[in-house]
Amino acid sequence: MPSAGSAATAVVVLAGFAGGAAVLGTSASAAPDAGPSSVTSGHLAHHDDSASPLVTVAARTATVKIVDNRFVPSNLSVRKGTKVKWVWAGRGTHNARAASGPTRFDSGLRSSGSYSRTLSKKGTYTVVCDPHLPHMKMKIKVR
Repeated sequence: MPSAGSAATAVVVLAGFAGGAAVLGTSASAAPDAGPSSVTSGHLAHHDDSASPLVTVAARTATVKIVDNRFVPSNLSVRKGTKVKWVWAGRGTHNARAASGPTRFDSGLRSSGSYSRTLSKKGTYTVVCDPHLPHMKMKIKVR
């Protein structure tokens, strides 16, 4: 059992309603030795990236699901040094490419598996899926 203050915690900040659609969300926490923790954020009945909730993660690893034509969550805030892991959960072929931000990366096109990247530079990243531009994109703020 971990001692007090030793657990890595993911905190989810949700904005109740967005664009007239209810936002549902969860948070997760894990002891440092229990492996990476993940965060699954809100689902909007009508997907609109500009109205998606901001998910703030204080854990060592943040997980983003790549489902059919969207990233979940699509707005993420993490600390410098956080590993972001994209997991392919849909049926289509997608990539996760940093189109802008302090550093560039690209997962390559795939339809399954996962891709991880540790974000070690502060700033805002715009991550896109090239086959599904301009609509499939997400923002990651590294603080």
